[in-house]
Amino acid sequence: MSWTFYNSSGQRLQTFGFVAATQAEMEAGSSTTAYVTPGRAQYHPGVAKGHLQWLGNGTIQSNSYNVTSLARTGTGQYTITWATDFDSGDYQCVGSCQGGTDSMCVFSTPAAGTQLVEIYVNGTGTDSITNVAAFGDQ
Repeated sequence: MSWTFYNSSGQRLQTFGFVAATQAEMEAGSSTTAYVTPGRAQYHPGVAKGHLQWLGNGTIQSNSYNVTSLARTGTGQYTITWATDFDSGDYQCVGSCQGGTDSMCVFSTPAAGTQLVEIYVNGTGTDSITNVAAFGDQ
């Protein structure tokens, strides 16, 4: 909210206050003068557009965001379906899984609305507690 002061002739004297960032400013991520509203934070490239944690049995924990479903397609293989699709398959996922020092998450090439994740421990497909976050344009 900003305030603009005028003299008696209607001439603008000065404007004080804050200006909310537009969607374009959030996507560019370069303004140092506009403030971020909760409804616009999602447009910044550094904000996760979806995240979830699931247990080794495929049960999604309640702190997920922008996830419609999680489908177990095989031992250690899961497909995440995003509630709001990404603009394309050109987005990034990061993840972690519990299972020891030789555990890893492998992400296939993403589709706009889904992401396949495979979990391995010591080179073997394994069901374990897994965390995934996705970043990109929607």
